[in-house]
Amino acid sequence: MKLCSILFLCFFFPIFYIIYYLIPKRYQNYWILLGSLFFIIFGRNSFIWYFLLISIITYFGMFLISNLPKKISKKKISYWVIGILIFIWFLFIREVKTSYGISYPICYGIILLQNIVSLREFTKQNKKLPIILDYFTYSSFFPKLLLGPIVSYFDMEEDLKGRTISKTVITEGFFNFLRGVFEQVLLVGSLSVLREALLISPISILSSWLLLLTTMLIIILFFISYSHMTIGLSLMLGFTFSKEFDYPFSFYQLKDLFNYFQISIKKIYINMVSKLRLPYVVKSILLLFLISLTYGINVNILLWILGIGIGIALEKIFIKKSYFFGHLWFFLSFVFLVRPSMEGIRQTFTGLFDIFHLPFITIETGYYFRSYFIILLVSIFISLGVIKWIVNKIEKKSLFHLFRDICYFILLFVCFIYLVSNSYIFGCFGFEV
Repeated sequence: MKLCSILFLCFFFPIFYIIYYLIPKRYQNYWILLGSLFFIIFGRNSFIWYFLLISIITYFGMFLISNLPKKISKKKISYWVIGILIFIWFLFIREVKTSYGISYPICYGIILLQNIVSLREFTKQNKKLPIILDYFTYSSFFPKLLLGPIVSYFDMEEDLKGRTISKTVITEGFFNFLRGVFEQVLLVGSLSVLREALLISPISILSSWLLLLTTMLIIILFFISYSHMTIGLSLMLGFTFSKEFDYPFSFYQLKDLFNYFQISIKKIYINMVSKLRLPYVVKSILLLFLISLTYGINVNILLWILGIGIGIALEKIFIKKSYFFGHLWFFLSFVFLVRPSMEGIRQTFTGLFDIFHLPFITIETGYYFRSYFIILLVSIFISLGVIKWIVNKIEKKSLFHLFRDICYFILLFVCFIYLVSNSYIFGCFGFEV
């Protein structure tokens, strides 16, 4: 189920949260589990079986480790369980086919990693065996199910056992969720329409650069909006998560990119890679390869991630300190995601730089640029964190909350019109959930 679908926004979201606030606290975890399972069932047919297998085997592994005699190595047993989990993941992803030329959606990797992280923390820190219903509530928790963040059960354990939900927290979560909805429906949706139009329009220098810019904005805003929705939905349930995506263009050097982008996945893999005795550049490329593998087996995504790795290597060896090099390289790396084929990638490169044979602008490109200029401008400001900075400056003003409520109401009305009119295109280029 998509978080920005009519089914979720008009039916699941209001019914689930209204009942959640009405029922006694002792039943709220059961309701989260029931709602999360319903959310999973309305996804892919095979995903519910994959989720159940991974979660049951992980919990059984914890149960086994907690009851082992002292002579048997708990660490070895945990490695055996992790091996079984990876084998199950491999069996399921072989049968899953998605659009955008990707073999499997990222949610398969999210489920695998969160269970592995919980198992490793349970083994290393000799934690107490979780209550089975609490563990399945954690494992199926729908706000973090599709793109993360990846947190272990023991990070959520305290909130699962008892949490306080105030009106202030609910309001903050609701506005965070709405903000993500607006960004994904109005901005990502509009930019996806623009991208489809540019792909079939005559090639020019401006259309090629505009297509590259649009592709980058769609992907960045897709992740930023999902992070806002995850944080908002979780806060409304009484859980607090850190940001998984935090304005990727905020980095100073390219090597710091993943401090703002796919943060929890990067931390997991960097703990694995840091133990290997390999040169820094090789470690960086291996780290990026593992991250690309999480997204799904896709040539374009692999080239994009490895392209960023090459940029990190060049920056480390030759550039040393340069703010503009990293940002320019990051921007140009999205060339690999503009078109799905190698021939398409070649055409994109040609369109960007062939100033001697291609016109600078065509009638169609000029029309698209004028029509979507405001959308592009707002998207750029959000991607750079400019809108966030402006909001932080004016939120202490007396009329800010009234002005915000009016704007959110208008934008929510526009979102529903956009969704009902079928104008919304979910353009995420392989980051399918």
